Amino acid sequence: MNKQQRRTIRNILMVFVFINFIALILALTDWINPNPLKDYCLALGISFILLAGTARRICQSCQDKEEADEKASA
Repeated sequence: MNKQQRRTIRNILMVFVFINFIALILALTDWINPNPLKDYCLALGISFILLAGTARRICQSCQDKEEADEKASA
């Protein structure tokens, strides 16, 4: 997998984390009166933790591989 593909996957995953975070905030607050997300608070919380952890690991692996590539080219 090349650098561009890793960055694309990382960016798409970050968008999903952001959308999940907004949905979790909406589920935990009463900004929407008939709140359809209130029943899914637990699922949204667990999915946020899983997505954020996965995104963190991918970001770290991207940084590690970029550093390794820089050392190899020097």
